[in-house]
Amino acid sequence: MRGADVASDHHLVIANIKLKLKKLSTYVNVKRKFDVGKLQDPKIQQEFQLEIKNRFQLLDNLTTDDTTTISVNDEWQHIHEIYTEASKKVLGFKRQVHKEWITPETWKLIDERKEVNNKICQTHSERIKEKLRTKYTECNKKVKTATRKNKRDFMEDLARESVASNQRMAKSTTMENI
Repeated sequence: MRGADVASDHHLVIANIKLKLKKLSTYVNVKRKFDVGKLQDPKIQQEFQLEIKNRFQLLDNLTTDDTTTISVNDEWQHIHEIYTEASKKVLGFKRQVHKEWITPETWKLIDERKEVNNKICQTHSERIKEKLRTKYTECNKKVKTATRKNKRDFMEDLARESVASNQRMAKSTTMENI
């Protein structure tokens, strides 16, 4: 007779287990940085300035209507919120890994594909999911063709630069030999 008498065909298993407890690292709240490099584009710069101006006008309307005084800390909090909200809306966050050969238009396509994928995950209706999946495949094709084109153009530019540099070096060595 093996195991406990519990009217079962299973056998008891005895094992020695060694556990090593690991301290979990505490979550560090990493502040995401805004993509201020986009401000070099005049259209985005103008859009950002317009957004800030509109939000400050709204803040001025709120403060002129109130007869109570607002503390400096509250005022600073409002200003901070205005800039962060406008930056989120217009600039967005910096990307972790930025490939220098991918153009901003391709990044927009990538963001669009990501949004469609999020909608697929959040939708419960199969009919809507099918429509979104077809849209996702179209977006995915656009992203892939755009990135291939960007990479090809980048490589061609590098090749042109290296040929031009080799020609300059060849000219300088021939001048030295003369």
